This record gives sequence, structure tokens and C-alpha cells, in this order.
Amino acid sequence: MLPPDVSSTVVPWRVMVFLIQLCGCFPFRISDTDAPPVFSLYLFLWSVIVMFMTTCANFTGFREILFKRTSITSNVGTVVYVYTILVLVVGMTLSNVIMAVKSNKLAALLHDLSRFKDTSPLPTHPWYCKPKTLVILISMMTVVFLMAWTSALTMNVSVLCKTLVILPTYFISLLSLLLHTELPSVVFGFLARHLLAATEVTMAKVSFLLNIDGCFKCEDNVKAAKEAMRDLEAVIREVEVQRERATRHFFPVVSMFLLSGLLLSVTSPYAIKVGSIEKAVSLTSLFMAYYIMARLCHMGQVFVNKIRATEDLLKDMRVKCQSRSIKKEVSQVMGSLSPMRTFDVCGWYTLGYSQFLGFMNTVMTYLVIILQVEDTEVPHPLSQGLPVAPNPPAQGDFLQAGEY
Repeated sequence: MLPPDVSSTVVPWRVMVFLIQLCGCFPFRISDTDAPPVFSLYLFLWSVIVMFMTTCANFTGFREILFKRTSITSNVGTVVYVYTILVLVVGMTLSNVIMAVKSNKLAALLHDLSRFKDTSPLPTHPWYCKPKTLVILISMMTVVFLMAWTSALTMNVSVLCKTLVILPTYFISLLSLLLHTELPSVVFGFLARHLLAATEVTMAKVSFLLNIDGCFKCEDNVKAAKEAMRDLEAVIREVEVQRERATRHFFPVVSMFLLSGLLLSVTSPYAIKVGSIEKAVSLTSLFMAYYIMARLCHMGQVFVNKIRATEDLLKDMRVKCQSRSIKKEVSQVMGSLSPMRTFDVCGWYTLGYSQFLGFMNTVMTYLVIILQVEDTEVPHPLSQGLPVAPNPPAQGDFLQAGEY
């Protein structure tokens, strides 16, 4: 069974799982009942076929678009850009393999998340009518068309083959790139939303038991409030366990794409300025780089914002309630939220808006250095069509001329 849908998700869970299966990263079937996920041999064979096709398409496109059209001896910036694209291509291929190998853990994680029922608000509009979904789909189709058309022009194949093989393969390849950044965002956003919804329900129960002056009506109400706070603390522990579990699962893929996005954001503007790579390819890679970094940092910031909203509800309850025992319970619950106040990724780095600004600061610093070095390079006279002075005669030549 899949987790319930919420308004913050781009697509429903059923569509998300179908897209993962289409990309060959999830050879499992998940039913609408409480039955656990079941491994499918047909989906596994489809995964093998899709991985083979996308790997061939990615490396063929890299060879035709970049490697063959770029002189390795031209300049360092272009060489770094080309091999950064190669790292991204390898990362996309390895990410699909890693997700497929660890698909049983993802299936178990989704099955465990299906037990979280209180994740309001529910979606009020169809998923295909959301502006965010439409923007992602239009951008993806544009990028797919540019990538497929640019690489297909260099291949001596028929138009039918370009339409039926190359375009769908590049579509699946780019779709897997987006899913590797969107799927962790959906999972962590779902966990944070579940925790916030559980806190809202608990605060509503405790507020109902309080008088206007902030005191409880009777001792039974105090016991009920303490029990509600203990249930909320259990939810917090469960969310923290699932967050660490999901972080370990997505850590290789997220780190690989974050590093590729950081490198591309530095090298793509240089490639656009130099002009040794086609503008469509450089602009596409620049868009992908900023999208990857912004989406992953936004994922961490959304999670932290939900935790801060949960803490604000608890602080309001601690001010409103006059019972010392309940205030102690609220403080204890707030202490259990401390590990989630920052979105830590396996102790290696954190994600958020401040980290995105740090990435941009690093990118701008390196861009200024690279462009200054490019502007201060002295061109060779032959490259500008200027005459070159002949070499002066050696000292021995003068002596021989004097003897004559």
C-alpha cells in the first residue's frame, strides 16, 4: 500500500511509482491493500532493457555532441566542462543502477510510510493542473527535444528511428534525472507534513482540555494531556527513524547529483562564453545544474520549515498552559525535535537556503577567477592574423658574416 497523497506533492504516489517503474528503477508492484510489495520479473526485465538503452543513448549523445566536436587541446575550461558532463552521464547511469539494486529497501520504506494516515491537507485540484507540475513537464519536454534533436542530427539513421527510439530513450533518461531529485523531496516532505499534522491534532486535543485561564478542569484532563504529549513524542521518534532511513537510502544519489550540479554551474557559463560548445547544450546543462542544486536545497529547507512550524506550535502551548507538568512534557517533546532542526545528510553536509547561497557564492567566486584568467590571456599573433617577426640570427652567424 502506498502513502496517502498530500497537496504538496507534484504528482500522486501512484503516478510517482509508475514513473519509477518506467525508468527501470523499481521492479516491484504495490497493491492498494495492506499487502507488502511484490517483486515482478517482467518489471525486472524491463529495467534491464531500459538501463541498457539509456546507457547507450547517454554515452552516444556525449560522444556525438561533446567529445567529437571539442578539441581536447583547445582550453582547460572546455575540457573540464566536457568531463563534467561525462561525470553527470556516469552518475545518471550509476544512479539508476543503485536505485534498482536498493529497490527492495525503497519498497519497504513506502510500505511503512503508508501507515502514516494523518497528513492533511489533501489535494484540492487534479495533479496535472498544478502550475509546478506543468512547468516541470514543459521544461522537461523542451530539454528532451533539444538533446534528442542535437544528437540525432549527427547520426545517420532514419527519421522513423529518431522518432521511435531516440526521443523516447532521451525522455526516459531525463525523466530519471528529475525523479532522482523529486522522489527524495516527496518522501521527506511527506514525513515533515505528517509530523506537523500530528502536532496540530495534539495541540487541538490539549487546548480542548484547558480552561480559558490555561488550567485544566480536572486531574483526568491532565492525564489525557500527558498521554497525548507522549503519543506525539512517539510520532517524532518514528519520523526521525524514517528520516534517517530515507537519508541513508538516498545519500549516494543525492550526493552524486549535487556534486555534478555544482561543477556544471561553474563550467557551463565558461563554455557559453568561449563558444566551443553548442549554445543549446551549454544552456541546457546550466539550467540542469541550477535546477538540481535549487531543488535539493529547497527539499532540505522545506523539511526544516515544517520542523520550525512544529516547534512554534509547541512554544504557543507552553505559554498558554499553566500546568508545570504539561510544560515539562512540552519541553521534553521540543528537545526530541533538536536532531531535525537542520537537514543533515549522513553527517557529511546539510541542505537548505543558506547552503544554496553558499553554493552560489562559491560558483560566483570561481566564475570571476576563470573569466579574469580568460581575459588576461595573451593571444598568439598568428591567431589574429598578425605578421610574426623573424628570429634574430645567432651569434655564430654574425661571426661568419664578419669573416667574409
